[in-house]
Amino acid sequence: MVIGLLVVVAFTAVVGLVVGAAWDAGSLGRYARRPRRRPPQPTGRPLERVVADLHRIRAEVLAPVPGASKVRRDATLAAYDDVLADACRALGVPDHLTAVPPGTEREAERLHTEWLLEQAGVPVTSPR
Repeated sequence: MVIGLLVVVAFTAVVGLVVGAAWDAGSLGRYARRPRRRPPQPTGRPLERVVADLHRIRAEVLAPVPGASKVRRDATLAAYDDVLADACRALGVPDHLTAVPPGTEREAERLHTEWLLEQAGVPVTSPR
């Protein structure tokens, strides 16, 4: 009786090993054929380029070209706001600047956005 029980246990173990090995071989084959995932690609411009543009445009906002028209000064300020928004998106900082209409409130929000970016590690007010 004990020998019969040992035969049944041994037979079950052998069948389990064979089935397990076949299942592992199949799953390994599926794993090897599975397409490799590529690392996520950045969606925006590199942060270094955004910061360089931020410094370049900020310098022109603070010291406009002599004789520049109001249209050019306004366009430069709009470009600066766009670059601030790009930096906010790149760092995950909330951007409320683009929702505020031109005027005193927008100027205050621009200062607030510059402060938020400084807190996030982007040197806005002090170039490199």
